[in-house]
Amino acid sequence: MNTVKVEIHFVSGKSTTIEVLADDPSKALEKFQAFEGIHVDNTTEQIMNLGKVERVQVVK
Repeated sequence: MNTVKVEIHFVSGKSTTIEVLADDPSKALEKFQAFEGIHVDNTTEQIMNLGKVERVQVVK
């Protein structure tokens, strides 16, 4: 299982990058949206605290 970096952009203009366990980038976004296989502790809580998500993309 590989890790894929996923960049999250918020409506507020802030952004953050997390690592998601996934075999390929297209799966990483699906897993992120389901909040599965995310490395960082309390990531979902941190993301919710940063506000409304504008877009999510895989970092190449």
